[in-house]
Amino acid sequence: MTAAAINLLKACCDAGTVKRVVFTSSMFAALQVPHEGISCLSVDESFWTSPEYCREQRMPGWSYMAGKTEAEKVALEFGNENGLEVVSILPSFVGGPFVGPHAVSSVYLFLKFMTDPQDWIVDFMRASCYVHVDDCARAHILLMEDHRAHGRYLCSACDSSIAETLNVVSDLLKSFNVPPPKLNKELENTEILYKINSTKLQDLGFAYNVGSVHEIWKETMMSLIEKGLLKQKF
Repeated sequence: MTAAAINLLKACCDAGTVKRVVFTSSMFAALQVPHEGISCLSVDESFWTSPEYCREQRMPGWSYMAGKTEAEKVALEFGNENGLEVVSILPSFVGGPFVGPHAVSSVYLFLKFMTDPQDWIVDFMRASCYVHVDDCARAHILLMEDHRAHGRYLCSACDSSIAETLNVVSDLLKSFNVPPPKLNKELENTEILYKINSTKLQDLGFAYNVGSVHEIWKETMMSLIEKGLLKQKF
């Protein structure tokens, strides 16, 4: 990830016409700090995931978390050193309708949670923070256009515990004639470890148009069903 980020930013500098780059990072570049899980941690842009901690703990998705963190740090440092405005955005799980024929990125996790909720999937999604794809796109545009934008911006509209997410998902799946998932009971009762604070983004005047877990999961399901990736029972 780091090499790809540097190559892209070098190309922007070489072009001579690019003033600002909005670099898409991930909430996972801010979440994995040593945390005992005793109480929910409110995360803002000052938090950085520790790649060393990820490599030591090897939690689900650890290589993705470490890679995203290192790439974002390198991108911001490159911008500072080369006179290029680099603004990073850290979306949470992105849901809603998607264009391609396959479930990728966050949508893949949504699908696996509904159809094959292995323990590692559920554990990975304990960071149950969500943003609608349309809001995520609008946030990218704002950070590109607003001259006040600088540094990092978390982007997340809502959050829920695994149990709350399961209730929402189960009710929606039943309404779409899809069997609900069966989770490991121990994982089902896990608490939220992190809450995303996106005040910095909202201070630029940004407002989320979709702010409910229910609506984000609903639109994701509808898109998965439309593309034949989530099978209904009739």
